[in-house]
Amino acid sequence: MKIGIYKRCLEELEHSTHPIYKMGAVIFKGSKILSTGYNSFRSSNVPDKYKKFVDTLHAEQHAIYNMENFDKLKNSSILIIRMNMSGNISLSFPCKYCLKSIKYFGIKNIYYSNRKGEIIRQKTNQIGY
Repeated sequence: MKIGIYKRCLEELEHSTHPIYKMGAVIFKGSKILSTGYNSFRSSNVPDKYKKFVDTLHAEQHAIYNMENFDKLKNSSILIIRMNMSGNISLSFPCKYCLKSIKYFGIKNIYYSNRKGEIIRQKTNQIGY
């Protein structure tokens, strides 16, 4: 993963309206950024069945539904970073609802921050739920 993608994800999480933690997501192929998103409490056109809570939108969902062409998601990767209230990078593994969407659209790799601030990579086909 390129440093530019990581920086863009940090920029995205700064747009978050969540009062406790901020999350950013970047969908990419190689070094090309396809879409970005952040968590928020705003309304959206995302069907309720893809939302954990009706009034929230997760960063992963935001990035996916910002795509103009869902076919381009096939074999892409997603980076998700979470920042807590103290400004520290924290665990950002996708919830089961976001993971369903990630798998459904064919995103191949998930990169996420852990509690130590490291970025972990997992192939979506190796994650159960």
